[in-house]
Amino acid sequence: MPQQPQAQPSPTPPKKKKIRVPRVVNGIEQMVEIEVDDVAGPGWGPNDKHTLLNHRMTRVDGPLKVSGAAHYTYDIRLPNILYGHVRRCPYAHARIKKFDSSAASRLPGVKAIIRTPLEEFRFAGSPVAAVAATTPELAQDAARAIVIGYEREKPALAKQERRGGESRSSVRELRRDC
Repeated sequence: MPQQPQAQPSPTPPKKKKIRVPRVVNGIEQMVEIEVDDVAGPGWGPNDKHTLLNHRMTRVDGPLKVSGAAHYTYDIRLPNILYGHVRRCPYAHARIKKFDSSAASRLPGVKAIIRTPLEEFRFAGSPVAAVAATTPELAQDAARAIVIGYEREKPALAKQERRGGESRSSVRELRRDC
């Protein structure tokens, strides 16, 4: 006796839900409502239906960048603009003993030299002086022309060791003096 095939239950379509998503048309963003599967959420769809993904796009700025003809903001020199450079302390803990900016201020094109009001610096890289000049190269040269004499001191961590291994609170107290 042949067996009769059992009827397969038809798969139930997945439940749907409506969500609001942004859609940009001609540069204007609008919120639209779409219907998606309740479990999976929105998908990308088939690859051959994409307009941007999986397609070659010509870079408009590619030839300019490759040839070196592209203009960047660094290349633009506006009239009457000043460029700055900061001279920094090279030591972890030091005091200024000598500061002479007369040679830098005599350079043509140097418009201003500003010295920090601090006399003591507690980390390497602390700003000591700033120079404003008509070109970036001139600002850098003027900053190098400033003569600064430092009295080096032991950094805060060395003071902690010298005091006999105090706790971290002593380092915090040293930092409050800044």
